[in-house]
Formats: sequence, C-alpha cells, structure tokens
Amino acid sequence: MKKQPLKSFLRELTLLPLLKTASRSRERTRSRKPETKIKLVLLISRTHDIDLLCNIYRRAAERSGIEAVFWARRKVLEEFPATRELLKKRGLEIEFTVGHGNLKDAISRLMQVDALLNTVESSIAEHKVASRLVRIARAAGVRTYTLQHAFENIGLTYIDPEIGNNINFAADRILTWGKPENLTGNPTPDTLAKCVAVGCPKFNPESPVCNQETPPRQPLIAIFEGLHAKQFSPDYRKHFFHDLQETANRFQEFIFMLKPHPSITKRAPDHAAALRSLNNITVLDPADPTNNTTWPTPKLLATARGVITTPSTIALDTALNDTPVAVTRYRMESPNYKRYQPLPLLDNTNDWHNFLQDLQRNRQGLKEKTGSFRKRVIIPGDAAARILDIVEEEHKKTILR
Repeated sequence: MKKQPLKSFLRELTLLPLLKTASRSRERTRSRKPETKIKLVLLISRTHDIDLLCNIYRRAAERSGIEAVFWARRKVLEEFPATRELLKKRGLEIEFTVGHGNLKDAISRLMQVDALLNTVESSIAEHKVASRLVRIARAAGVRTYTLQHAFENIGLTYIDPEIGNNINFAADRILTWGKPENLTGNPTPDTLAKCVAVGCPKFNPESPVCNQETPPRQPLIAIFEGLHAKQFSPDYRKHFFHDLQETANRFQEFIFMLKPHPSITKRAPDHAAALRSLNNITVLDPADPTNNTTWPTPKLLATARGVITTPSTIALDTALNDTPVAVTRYRMESPNYKRYQPLPLLDNTNDWHNFLQDLQRNRQGLKEKTGSFRKRVIIPGDAAARILDIVEEEHKKTILR
C-alpha cells in the first residue's frame, strides 16, 4: 500500500477540528422545524455536472416540500468560467462557492441544510474537496448522497490499475444509473451496501436531450474524445486522429465537429499537435467559453446524425438521445468494452468508414443497437423524481427519530 503523502496527511489533520465543530453543531441542525422545506444542496464539481443536476433542480421546484440550491467548487469556476454562463442561460445561480480555504464557512451554511448531493466524492486524491465536504456534512447531521457521475466511474464501474479496487465513498447513499449487482468496477462490500439504483437524471430517457434549433446545412457527425486519460497510449491517439481525418476527407457530405473532454485544457504535446493539424473539422476548444455555450453537449447530441466517441459516458448520453453511436477501441482491452455491446466498436479506418456508410444506408439498424445498449445499462424512467423521493423519504425518517 502506498504511503499517504505528507501534504495529504496534514490536510486530514486540519480537517479534524472541522469535523468536531460540525458535530457539536448537529443539534442546531436537527432543531429546524419539521414543517420547514427540505433544503437540498446540489454540488457542482465539474462543468458537466450541470447536465446531471439540472433536472433534479427542476423537479424539486415542482414540489412544495423541497428546495434545491446550487453550490459549486471554487476550482471549477476558476478553471472554467463558462460554468456560470451555462447556469445563467438556464436561469440558475450558484448560492455558495466552496474550496479548501472556506470549509469552516461551509459548516455554518450546512446548519441550514438537510441534504447534500454531489457527483465526484470518493477516497481518491482528486476528489478530496468533495469528500471532505461530505464528511463535514455528515458530522453536522446532514444526509449525504453521491450520484454516479459517469459511465466509467471509478469505484463503481471502472477500475484504475494504478489505484486499485479499494475505493471508498463517505456519503450515506450512492445513487447508481443501473442495478448495483451489474456494477463492473469491483466495488467494496461497504459501497454495495450503500447503493440504490435510480437511473440517469441527465434527461428523461423517453424524450430527446433537447430540441434541435436550426439544423446545419449538411448532416453533422459529432466526435468526442477523452484522449488525455492515461489509459490511451500515444499510438492510440495517433490512430484516432489519423482515422478521423481520413474519414472527414472521404465523407465530405458530412460536417465533422470534434469536442475534446470538457474539463481538460492542457494536453500532451502530441495530443495538442494532432488537434491543431485537423483540416475541415471544427474543434470546439473547451477553454473557449463561446464554444461551451454555443454548442453544449446536449445540443450537439440532439443535432448530430451520428456520434463517434472514445469509451466514455458520451456513448450513453447519445443512446439516451436515440442517436446512433460508435466507440473507438483499437484492440485495447481496458476499459471493459463488453459493457458497450452491441454498439459498433472501431479498430481501424475501415470500421470508421463502415459506420458512416451504415448511417447513410441502415440508420434504423444502428438506432436499434443504441436502444439495446441503453436498456441494458440503465434503469428507465424519471431518475430525478426517484432521487427526490429518496431524499424526502429519508428526511422524514430522520425527523421521526
């Protein structure tokens, strides 16, 4: 087992007084009147959390007994200023910004909160702020929920070889998109005991992601890549960009639009050079706020004739929109590509070309494969409503204790 880094160890020591302060304040939290509306905090840790949380917020607004508000990680607002703009376009605002430096301030605000829902809390280092906030919230008597944030979710559906299997979650409940028994990330027994299946709250699976606005002059092919991740080798990146360019050159009747991973602005030199070298392909730079607001992912998926993506949640997002999607593989074994079946898996240039030809000749057949994939990996129905039902039911039990 790796030794805990000194910096991380010292931060854990500084967290102990915060936990004690929150625990001493617990009775003030529980003294709130039972008839008061349940206050639910929706924590934004990444820009794309907005797609996960907005429907929960809207469903809460339809209920008389619950009030949802947005908190955000300071880091996401500093690195991606478009986050505020995306919320503003939907008529939403952030109530509180949290970071390492103001966790003590968060305690006083948690005294007026009944439930906290986040998306990226776990025991791994990059989730430390959300994890600490969840632990403080629990010490203050706030009910806590961690929502599965991705199809490839470490500790639930995905195993990182460098980190291993022993991933823990501090929240009281873990809300999963599919059935807990189907989780493929070797979750711990403690994690499984906390899991409850709710579905994916990004949007209602029975309806498209969003209404298409002005259709493009030519059919659009949307390309998504997360090639910054360490499991993708330079050779994988080389093949991906080669095949993308060859396909765009051959199928000039389509518009090709590439959207890199929205939370990455710094890339390996070969990755950045490959993006710059693309011809007749629109690259949506995630560091450009205009791109994020003009072409948010739901709009891109709703507009596209077809989608090609590296293995990621985008495959499921596309399936939820009933749009044909293919996943690049290049004979790589990890992640577990069986989870993407029966979607087309692309290993070479011919596979890319065959997918585009099928879009022209047999799009309905591709949509049937997309539907089969969707039904296999998530439970259907209104996930946002299910989540709020759980929050309300568990709050009532807390009040009665």
